[in-house]
Amino acid sequence: MVTVKRSRGGVELRETLTGREIKTPSQFYVRTGDFLISKRQIVHGACGIVPAELDGAVVSNEYAVLNSDGQIDLRFLRYLSESRYFQQTCFHSSIGVHVEKMIFKTERWLKWPFNIPPLPVQQRIVEVLDTARREVELIAAQIERLKQEKAALMADLLTGKRRVKLNAEAVSTP
Repeated sequence: MVTVKRSRGGVELRETLTGREIKTPSQFYVRTGDFLISKRQIVHGACGIVPAELDGAVVSNEYAVLNSDGQIDLRFLRYLSESRYFQQTCFHSSIGVHVEKMIFKTERWLKWPFNIPPLPVQQRIVEVLDTARREVELIAAQIERLKQEKAALMADLLTGKRRVKLNAEAVSTP
């Protein structure tokens, strides 16, 4: 069984059970590339694409499973899900008396208008955004390495293992 993490955190394995161990009577297989929306958690951004390693996993009817007729790239939908408009449509397509008790109604959501560009444009947008995301990840990794280096240098300075040598001009005070 799979679950979808909040804040568009992706689809991940929830647990592995045999068919008779699953208590939910209605279950659905999901395939690589399917776009899942958690009906109870979408107001918190719980949606994502099923990765290849979870192909054939199972979800209950607490999830909306979307796939494409070829007119929309589901990777584009994944990026679109990060937009304020998408988030607002999900909220307004949910019913309930409290945000933690709201239930997403797929049929209401499908009535909202979305300005979806032609498939080649969607694919180009996905390519550009994927490149930007990889660049952000590389820079974040570089920043983390620099923070570790700084911490190591600070530790060396504080313990006296490393000394700072100042030139005469820096030492003289006016």
